[in-house]
Amino acid sequence: MTTRLHRGSDSTELTRTGGRTYAGIGLDMLSAFGTALGYSRAGIDRMSRDFSSMLAGWGDLPVGTGPRYLSGVANDHMPIEFSLAWTPDTANVRALIEPLGAYPTPRSVQAEAARLVRALAVREGVSIGRYLAIEDVFLDREPMSPFSLWHSVVWGDRTTPMHKVYFNPRVKGDGAAPELVRRAMTRLGRRKSWRVLETAFGGFADPRDHPVFFSLDLVGSPDSRVKVYFRHEGMTAAQIDRVDPLMSYGERGSLADVCGRVLGHAGPYRKAPITCVTFRGEDGVVDEVTLHLPLSPNLPNDAVAADRVSELMRHAGIDDAGYRAALAAGITRPLERSTAQSWAGFKNAHQPTVTVYIGPEVYRP
Repeated sequence: MTTRLHRGSDSTELTRTGGRTYAGIGLDMLSAFGTALGYSRAGIDRMSRDFSSMLAGWGDLPVGTGPRYLSGVANDHMPIEFSLAWTPDTANVRALIEPLGAYPTPRSVQAEAARLVRALAVREGVSIGRYLAIEDVFLDREPMSPFSLWHSVVWGDRTTPMHKVYFNPRVKGDGAAPELVRRAMTRLGRRKSWRVLETAFGGFADPRDHPVFFSLDLVGSPDSRVKVYFRHEGMTAAQIDRVDPLMSYGERGSLADVCGRVLGHAGPYRKAPITCVTFRGEDGVVDEVTLHLPLSPNLPNDAVAADRVSELMRHAGIDDAGYRAALAAGITRPLERSTAQSWAGFKNAHQPTVTVYIGPEVYRP
């Protein structure tokens, strides 16, 4: 579906008028981002087919004037959000999806997400063996949260898509989160990796340290990743920086420096940052740590966020021209009146990488 853009009553504003289904809105944004990053027409078409198939059965439903389900994927509860990641040499497009189905409830959405994993098993490069080994750890017949299981896919222009899943460690209650992660990592042969986390976070005695996401690559290679995410509620940049010793790179203060550079002060923050600890390969060895910073509501609008992200990219040796082009293509309101950018991510283990998460702003005020 194509997007028709026209001038509203305010001649400076572009209003999206086409694509008012979940799939239509997503395809519009996906095409815009792929074009901005210089993807080939064949690459954009391949992404579009892949994306549409993941929304089969519900993507053609109208989005309506308010959310049908309180999805946590996007800030406005849309079950779709895109992210774009840049290194000094590459750029790629990603989508995060919560499969709603036709009549979403926490239990039916969980079942819909589990069905999608099995449907993906036949695709090139996808392996769900590790997922099946831990599915029963996180999925519950009576989930205590709207979020049980999300899907993500990463597209390069000419590479095979890489799929991954995100489990909710708090699906059985906040207090159960550390134990669920321990059980999952044990089943995946990562007992030493669990002990690294347990030591780093003081045995999870502080509930603020309990994990909020558990992610798994749906690939069969030995270096496929296991990722554990932690939200740092009420903490300053210096307190968040205690995660830094888990990294095998950089100097003390690097996480705190990025917090201040992007969010403008040392915290605490209105919405808390998240750190992601990644393991791959040898058990017990941290591969990288990623810092995720909430741009909205910590920053007033996308214009301010864009300036902060551009400065971070330049500091990391990454050209921000592609980022600016993506904002112009994918955000339809003036940046001063938009808050589509929800998060910025930064990691620097193997090479600097900046990721920006952008929602559709369908249910914007």
